[in-house]
Order: sequence, then structure tokens, then C-alpha cells
Amino acid sequence: MKTLCLTALLATVAGPAYASTVTGTLHSVCNYAPVVGGSCKPSIEVNGVSYFIQTGKFFTNGELVPLNGATVKLTGKAYGPIGAPGAQFLPTFTPSSGKISVKGQLNALYFEAPVAGIQGTIPTFPHTGNMMLEWKDNGVQKSIIVDTGNQNFLKYNEKTVWVTGTVQKGGGDMAPYFTATLVNGHKGAFMATPGTNVALGSSTLPTAATETKTDAAAGNVGVTR
Repeated sequence: MKTLCLTALLATVAGPAYASTVTGTLHSVCNYAPVVGGSCKPSIEVNGVSYFIQTGKFFTNGELVPLNGATVKLTGKAYGPIGAPGAQFLPTFTPSSGKISVKGQLNALYFEAPVAGIQGTIPTFPHTGNMMLEWKDNGVQKSIIVDTGNQNFLKYNEKTVWVTGTVQKGGGDMAPYFTATLVNGHKGAFMATPGTNVALGSSTLPTAATETKTDAAAGNVGVTR
């Protein structure tokens, strides 16, 4: 009987749970303290209500911090909000997966293919992806590098899309990056050279002012943004 009463009490305190995919704005509030370091508490704002994201099972290493201000979709259970005599219980969200969908403009990055024995064909800076996802947070431009693996998503270049995948925290000199599996719910065409955008034709090059002359015969395949 005591167990049943306790279970009922906890259910009342936690509030009703809603299992679904929620869409909202991701926020990360970081508190830094000397000596002991700092911590960041992510939340997702849905229809004006902020749900604190429980990171005990997924997103345990601060993977959501680089997506601050982005519009995202998360799958899991939302609890509350609910009031109780003398107390107010904050709404929370418990993810059921480490995958996340992020909305933004997808832009291609262009690198030359590595050629053994030829100097200058390997980028002089480390890169973990071949595209970049950009969004605005209260007017401030933000972005994250996107690794598409062996999938070609260039048909979405410079378009606003939903990119689904997982966030990699990075470390050392490597910034966090996003490993994409789907764009707008679809897989991309197979790309023979993962990590580059080579041999895709000059028609895939951006038309922005940063574009340089393309000469396939000379091995110049694009620009680095």
C-alpha cells in the first residue's frame, strides 16, 4: 500500500507526460564558477514555455550548447508544468534519443581533394565536414560545421532546411560539429569522396562574391569559405 501511495504522489508531482516530437527554440544557460569550472543547462522553448532538458542519458557532454538559439526538433517526453500547494514544479523534457533535427540554411564548403605527392592539395587547416548550417539567434549569426559523410546534399545548398543527425562535441583544436544523416527527411546521393565536394561540377559552386574562377583542368575545383 505504501508503494502505491508513493507512486501516485510522484505521478501527481511530475505532472502529465506527453510523448512526442516537440519543436522549439533551444537555449543554453551557462554558469561559470572559478576552480570548479562551469555547467550549462539546456532548455527548449515551446509555445512560450521553457522545458529544462534532462541530460542524464542523452546529450551528457554538452552537445546542445553549440546549438543555442536554433530551432530544433527533439523526441521524448514533456512533463508539466504543474502547480502544487506551496510549490511550483518546473516543466522538463526527457529525450528518448540522441538524434536532433536543426533548422537553418545549409551552405557548402569547398575543398580540394588530397592528392598524394602534390603539395597544396590538402587543406592547411583541420576540417570535420563539408557543409555549414547557419541560423540567427536574436539577429546574431550562428553556425555549426556539418559532416555529411558519403552523402551528397548539395541540392540543398544555400537553402533553409531541416538537418537530422547527432552533435559531436569535438575537443582540443576541433570545434563541435554535426554529423548529418538526413536533410528534410531524405538521404542524399552517394558521394565517392567523403569529406570533400570535389568532382561535382562547376554548376555546384556558389554564386556569391567569394566564388573564384573554376578550372577543372588545373585542378581548381572551388573555393574555401
